Amino acid sequence: MNKKIQNRQQPTEQPTSNPAQNTRQTSIMVSQSFAGPLPHPSILQKYEEICPGAANRIIKVFEGQVKHRQGIEGKVIGSNVLNERLGIIAAFVITITMILVGAGLLMYDKKIEGLATIFIPLAFQAYNYIQKKKEEKEVGKKDGKQKKTIQPKG
Repeated sequence: MNKKIQNRQQPTEQPTSNPAQNTRQTSIMVSQSFAGPLPHPSILQKYEEICPGAANRIIKVFEGQVKHRQGIEGKVIGSNVLNERLGIIAAFVITITMILVGAGLLMYDKKIEGLATIFIPLAFQAYNYIQKKKEEKEVGKKDGKQKKTIQPKG
């Protein structure tokens, strides 16, 4: 067990007859922080003082970047929606095709094969539906927990 022993002595002031020696030095440390997509306004002002028009150019670059990012996000969202729709359509077409093939097999007295061809894709679709609902519930629970911690008490 290590113990550090520190001896701290309070500075003592002894008045002297010379007023120049009776001064006290005080240090104050100030810390500021700023978080944001643009520099702090005082920094922008300094840029403007050094190079007139610089602050305006910095803001224009930022605005261009925001428009670019929003454009990309819009394309990604649109692509995701299209992919989901195409997946739903493909699943529907495959399921209907398999049901029709199964019905055809039943008409040709292939009872086991026909029933399997009809019910396997239906069971697959039901499984996918159930799994999707479970995922939605889990996401809802996670979102609900996050919302509860963010909301102020009172």
